[in-house]
Amino acid sequence: MNEATMVGYIGTLESGRTKPILIEAVRADGAHVQLVAKLTGRQLDKGALTRELVAANLARRLGLETPTPYLLHLPDNYREMSLPSDVEAAIEGGYFPTFATEYLPKLIAFVPDRKLHEMHLQKAAEIFTFDALVVNRDRSEHGNVNCLTDSNRFVLIDHETALDAQLIGSSIYIEPWKPAALGPMRSIVKHIFYDSLSGEGVDFTPIRKKWMQISLADVDAILHDVPVGWRGAERGDAAIRQYLSDLLSNMSAALDTVEEFLQWSP
Repeated sequence: MNEATMVGYIGTLESGRTKPILIEAVRADGAHVQLVAKLTGRQLDKGALTRELVAANLARRLGLETPTPYLLHLPDNYREMSLPSDVEAAIEGGYFPTFATEYLPKLIAFVPDRKLHEMHLQKAAEIFTFDALVVNRDRSEHGNVNCLTDSNRFVLIDHETALDAQLIGSSIYIEPWKPAALGPMRSIVKHIFYDSLSGEGVDFTPIRKKWMQISLADVDAILHDVPVGWRGAERGDAAIRQYLSDLLSNMSAALDTVEEFLQWSP
């Protein structure tokens, strides 16, 4: 797991619900990087940080792109960084290390106002399947797209509501191996890629193969990166492991659900 220490404040990103901050940090090898950092003093807890980390690393294990994740440490002299009062308060009311990701200024938010080109459908289907299986409804057409692009790449961000034991099993968050689980992804919280994928007959074989190769040992390897101070958090590592264990036990049915759902054409 990449780790870095904050050395400077650049600004606050106002677009996100949790108002992450853009900072300069230094890695253990001395390299300087710009990171987007989540603060637990702003509507986030350790469980949310854990979900962010696990979802990002699971996505990357499946061949999907996310900004490089980091554990961000806070130096003792952080008050010398001329922080705005609200940022300083959030830092002091929060927990470190926190979750941060590589800043990608050349990418923009995906705009779901037209169908994808055929060359992008396979990757879109992989992303849709990921969101369906981790019960992420926060990549929606009329809400938070949470996908950055340059028209060729699709980079996934913001997963604090994925893998959430408090949500899974309720309302629009039904487990994906159960009947009617994915209906909300075409209506209430329509996925950003649903219209492009529906009825297109995307080859599901490589998607199925990738997911069927995921094991509980892989899940445990991902959870190993969760900092000791985050472990045991409510809706955190234990709940995530339980859900992913249930998913693995029902993987074939869950993948069938997604494949059949995408075959339907309005």
